[in-house]
Amino acid sequence: MSRKVSKKTTELIRKEVLSGKSNYQVARELGLSETTVHNHTKDIARPKNVEPCIKKEQFDLFKDLLEHGYVYTTSNRNRLRGLQKHFPMIKRANYKGRSLYFLEDYSKTALNAMIKQKEPRVISYHDLSNMSKIFDVRLSSNEKNKTISKSST
Repeated sequence: MSRKVSKKTTELIRKEVLSGKSNYQVARELGLSETTVHNHTKDIARPKNVEPCIKKEQFDLFKDLLEHGYVYTTSNRNRLRGLQKHFPMIKRANYKGRSLYFLEDYSKTALNAMIKQKEPRVISYHDLSNMSKIFDVRLSSNEKNKTISKSST
């Protein structure tokens, strides 16, 4: 919840935002929270960012995606969806309430990561078949047997 500010401060906030400053800049200059500035200026029409931008948290997730080929979804869902808008090669797979985002070229790596996440339980042939369909990965009979035998030991 934003704190109450004087009428004079509200006018100053609105004037600064109308002059082209961001909510963050105005908040920093006036010693207010960004939420307070937003709440006092949300009715002001402003142009959207013309150039697409990626914020720090999204950039860190993107680096993880490039490094590992996949990222588990925890509290990052909105940031990852934002990345998907900029990079259509980022895919999402969801299986039994667990989801992860992965790069198209790393679908097999992502499938193996999803299997490892499920590892404490025995993986049935049916589960493995469904997971491989989700990731659009064709596993040979040998690979299927290895995976199933690993999970059951």
